Amino acid sequence: MDFDIKDMEPLWGKWTIGKELGEGAFGKTWEIHSDREVCALKQIDILYSDIDEKRAFIEGITKAGIRYYYKALLEDSLDEIKIMQGLKKCENIVALEEYDVIEEDNCGWHILMRMELLQPLSKYLYENEFNIKAVVKLGTDICKALEECRKCNIIHRDIKPDNIFYDKSNDTFKLGDFGIAIDLKTATMVNGRPGTITHMSPEVYRGEEYTFDDDVYALGIILYRLLNFNRLPLMSIYPEPFTPKQRNEAAYNRLRGEKIPLPALCNNSDITYKLCETVRRAVSEDKSERYISAYEFRKQLELVINMI
Repeated sequence: MDFDIKDMEPLWGKWTIGKELGEGAFGKTWEIHSDREVCALKQIDILYSDIDEKRAFIEGITKAGIRYYYKALLEDSLDEIKIMQGLKKCENIVALEEYDVIEEDNCGWHILMRMELLQPLSKYLYENEFNIKAVVKLGTDICKALEECRKCNIIHRDIKPDNIFYDKSNDTFKLGDFGIAIDLKTATMVNGRPGTITHMSPEVYRGEEYTFDDDVYALGIILYRLLNFNRLPLMSIYPEPFTPKQRNEAAYNRLRGEKIPLPALCNNSDITYKLCETVRRAVSEDKSERYISAYEFRKQLELVINMI
């Protein structure tokens, strides 16, 4: 398993490897260059080794079954690629330009995905003053992404800040990482607890069927945080300190149905108050009070913009 991405240059006939942008549990992200463009390369490594064989033995998996298990991981990644390709026409979804799968004998696979180079939301927030116009811009942009997902029968199931990116060239926020998304045209079930608990709806937490509405709820949590000094609902008021235990308690109280107050910034102005009311409705403890679609949520956010 001595795979070196630089041995693949030029990728797709014209791309060279630049600096490493990040590393995760299953691979790395690189900056890549052609004569006129700069993109991102996502490298996913699906590899099985001697260590995995020992672990498989302990778990009751045969040596032949290891490849079967990892092949399923490969198929899951390819499903994500198919979903992203189907959504490529939407300007508010991260564009996947091309991909390749490289097999290593008796080791596994490497998936290479060329994508547009964007700024993670966390970096954008750290480097920019995030006013209410930007909050609404993020909300309306991601609502548009969710509207396109719904048209294509795709439920993202993991809407959170880590999966939102900023395109500086077009002043656009985009939705990415469809790793646990579900295509309702092919899915056999959508129950369970996918996603991230801090942005999960109470219904999903209880094990109910995951729907399009739950993606809208998760987006509401993101906007709520931005209007609440980046604190989740039911946490102590900024800048009061808190412990990990208190943070977890706030999350579980929300998931158990405790009433969610308006975000902390609601007192700044009439416009901010209206925006806070709009966002709070998206995460209401009473499901019947929430928006019935990303489209309805977007229209309410646009009404706030018209007041500015």
